[in-house]
Amino acid sequence: MKKRMQLLAVLVALLISRTLSAQELNAKVTINSEKLGTVPDKTIFTDMGKAITEFLNSRKWTNDQYQLVERINCTFFINLTEMTTDVYKAEVDIQSTRPIYNSNYTSAVFFTLDKDWLFKYSRYENLEFNENQFSSNFTSMLAFYAYIIIGMDYDSYALEGGTANFIKAQQIVNQASAAVEPGWLSSTGTQSKNRYWLIENLLNARYKPFHEAMNQYYRKGMDEMHKDLDGARKEITNALIQIKTVWKLSPNLFLLQLFFFTKSEEIINIYKDALPADKNKIVELLNEINIQNATKWQQILGK
Repeated sequence: MKKRMQLLAVLVALLISRTLSAQELNAKVTINSEKLGTVPDKTIFTDMGKAITEFLNSRKWTNDQYQLVERINCTFFINLTEMTTDVYKAEVDIQSTRPIYNSNYTSAVFFTLDKDWLFKYSRYENLEFNENQFSSNFTSMLAFYAYIIIGMDYDSYALEGGTANFIKAQQIVNQASAAVEPGWLSSTGTQSKNRYWLIENLLNARYKPFHEAMNQYYRKGMDEMHKDLDGARKEITNALIQIKTVWKLSPNLFLLQLFFFTKSEEIINIYKDALPADKNKIVELLNEINIQNATKWQQILGK
């Protein structure tokens, strides 16, 4: 009887473990077809959204073990702009967030707009992806951003923690180099603001301080705000000083543009309640390394 109870306990534990284990992503997908005008059967877009959601959320992207509460929350807003039979053009807003330790706040980690998605989709088709070869522009693009999202998330928890995932994203870019669709080559699509340049920036050794800044921003900054607001704010300032070292190397770097696109509102809120001298100091720094948002930075000063 005792052995039977022990075996039952083991089986229950395994069942609970399987029930609670999860893949890495918790993606929410929205398909917007308004620009296509009148379409005879719009339910195809509902099916498309379900297929993409299933592809992103059901696939195991890493060998790491995740619990349900640990999944990375992300959104894919797919704005379809053209349609010819089963070939689509789209612009895609992609965002991921992560929770801040000991708080109810979630912080945007990655936010981009990919304007160069050209893909073929047929209803009810199986979405296939092979990380060792180019299968289709449809799944390759989704897989590329899955690895970017996971890599950026890992970078926020451990120094260069996302490198292995960035390498997988780079592998997808290399395999897609012969594809006719835009976004994969250094000279196609939106020029220096495409998938090729995003992964090039992330893996370029010259820009290592960016990864150091991401880790410092989150682990020593955001995650410590619950117990030492002023100290955490100083660490975030130091992280932005690290960003400046990257800016000196390449002021128009795509990666830096994405960083401020993602973090500008949060940075403003972090420094709104700082001491006047600290406000002036950080605005001076931000105006130097991200003059594009100069008007926004004035909000820190209450203007």
